[in-house]
Amino acid sequence: MIHKGSGLSTPADFRGKRIATPQLGNTQDVSCRAWLASGGLTVTTQGGDALVVPTENPYQLALFRKGDFAGVWTVEPWVSRLEIEAEGEILVEEKDSLTTIWSPP
Repeated sequence: MIHKGSGLSTPADFRGKRIATPQLGNTQDVSCRAWLASGGLTVTTQGGDALVVPTENPYQLALFRKGDFAGVWTVEPWVSRLEIEAEGEILVEEKDSLTTIWSPP
């Protein structure tokens, strides 16, 4: 998720920016770091070209709304909440990435 009208569209655009993920080492965190690295950015747990900040989902919404994060890499229902409540827009959608399987009893 990015702010509408931010002009961010490629990994390189996130140089010097802060991006939230739900938890260090989870699927979204790894995907975010891999996407940034695919654009030539160096990202480490301490910083690098872009700073990926593990942040609990409820805090992501408030901090994104305040402008503390240029982007948030997260899952539903937070994607929808960021779109609706913080005027975010989807930049990267990983439709082929399976993160949860739910099967009713």
